Amino acid sequence: AITEYIDYYTNDRPQRGLGVLTPMEFHEKQRLAA
Repeated sequence: AITEYIDYYTNDRPQRGLGVLTPMEFHEKQRLAA
């Protein structure tokens, strides 16, 4: 259960510092902008 939470926290949780995007969404947005 802790592994799933760490994965969620790191990859799937919306973060205010990224404009309320998940890290994966932010990464994809940056990749497409390049």
